[in-house]
Amino acid sequence: MAVLSINQTVADVFAQKINNDRLGHAYLFIAPKGAGKIDTALAIARAINCLANKGHACGQCASCLKVEHGNHPDVTVIDSNSEAIKIDQIRGLLNKAQYRAYEARCKVFIIADCELMTIEAANAFLKTLEEPAKDTLIILTTSAPYDVLDTIKSRCQWIHFAASSRANVAAHLIESGADSITADYLANYANGWAPLAQRLWRDGFYARKNELVDALIKGFSDDDIKMWADEKPQALEALDIFMSLVRDAFVYQATQNDVLLINRDNAGKVKILAQKSPQELEAVGRLLKQIKHQINENLNPKMAFGILKESLWNPSSR
Repeated sequence: MAVLSINQTVADVFAQKINNDRLGHAYLFIAPKGAGKIDTALAIARAINCLANKGHACGQCASCLKVEHGNHPDVTVIDSNSEAIKIDQIRGLLNKAQYRAYEARCKVFIIADCELMTIEAANAFLKTLEEPAKDTLIILTTSAPYDVLDTIKSRCQWIHFAASSRANVAAHLIESGADSITADYLANYANGWAPLAQRLWRDGFYARKNELVDALIKGFSDDDIKMWADEKPQALEALDIFMSLVRDAFVYQATQNDVLLINRDNAGKVKILAQKSPQELEAVGRLLKQIKHQINENLNPKMAFGILKESLWNPSSR
């Protein structure tokens, strides 16, 4: 069974490039968050430097294991966890880039969310992109290609990831141990992005989601706010679930078709939500997007959910 956190199509393309000695020096991976860009980049780093195979990693040799465990001296990953990538981080990478590999065939540098590089960091990085050292591979990733500087994009080959069919993603999840209802929901919620669906299943997302459905329909309690707005990631996750329910209500109003719903497992409750007027649903959808934007701009999640509690299904409060 394929590893869901890796985009196998992209990995296979790179295997062919490696086998044919046609590997470029810089690539930009473009896909939504949760699409497995970093795991795929690391799989390519293993494949390039595998001591047993060429093109596909054996997963057992010393080089593969070092990459997997994050301690290979010639594979460097900058993952800012959604914070700005600053010039000091790039200078550290550039310092490594100027030396020959310690033990690998090819040094690999991976920068996640490269759109988060500051202008100073991006400008410092350009010289390495323009004049890469021999036997060096640079992989940048982004979920927001329009925010990446044109000078960076123009020096990379672009690799667009494609989502899998939802049926295939659900089948993989069932093979991994998920029940069919959970697998179907996660495949639809993740929009066919297998790594995201796999992560959500492992994190117990489906059970948490079900706790939130009634809150959107009936309104929030203070306990809901304590549970879901304690930390930013939890709050954003809850808002994404709410938005999927509002989306489903619109879809059902327009089509009267359960099959098109993301939340098919809660079709009855979606139908209750669909009894709201289109104007009410549109207003709540706008409110959810506004609250999500405010949290992303560092508004305290508890304060944001307090606003949501007062305003949900209450036009006079908006």
